[in-house]
Amino acid sequence: MRVPALPDYYKTILKIIQRHYPSAIIGGGALRDLVWGGAVKDIDVFINIADGTLADRLPDLERDLQAQKTEISRMNYYGKADEVGKSALLHVSPLGSLGDTPPINVVEIALPKSEPYFEAFVRKRMDFGACQLTYDGNLVRMSSAAEKDLAENTLTLMRAESEEGVQRSLRRAERLVGRYPGLTFEVTFPRRLPNCIESFLKGSSLVQQMD
Repeated sequence: MRVPALPDYYKTILKIIQRHYPSAIIGGGALRDLVWGGAVKDIDVFINIADGTLADRLPDLERDLQAQKTEISRMNYYGKADEVGKSALLHVSPLGSLGDTPPINVVEIALPKSEPYFEAFVRKRMDFGACQLTYDGNLVRMSSAAEKDLAENTLTLMRAESEEGVQRSLRRAERLVGRYPGLTFEVTFPRRLPNCIESFLKGSSLVQQMD
């Protein structure tokens, strides 16, 4: 499974952000949508808090983006996981000859001490296999689950720590079904789930429980 050539604005935006956050990577749905040929809603860029927090370096990043007429519209909390911090949503106006670009969502990640590699950690914490892709400015990397999902037009739920988290993931799956009406999606699970989550999922039209 190959990812199509990345648009120039992916590379341009990431290069600018990496001046301030050297470990920054693009990950998730923006890369998935390139493979499936869908419209990219936004681009998630993940930064390692070890490089500096958004609060510390956002003013410098904003000044660096002023030449591109880029507006940072808001800063808020993104998710509830312990390792996820604040995020800044960047609304990007045309970058020279690159044309209009989707919003850029810059998300803080605190790498746990037990995890040696930032890119690998970000990739594996994506909830669906199809979203486990990253781009670091040089290479696009994907998990084996991503390769399978993207080739077979399926969604394998890779994280099911809580009922609330599964509910969020299934809502995302429903939105994807609406965005890709020509594709057949199956939501499957690679392992046995807790009884409370299995009970919640019972009867869902999106779910196919694996043996």
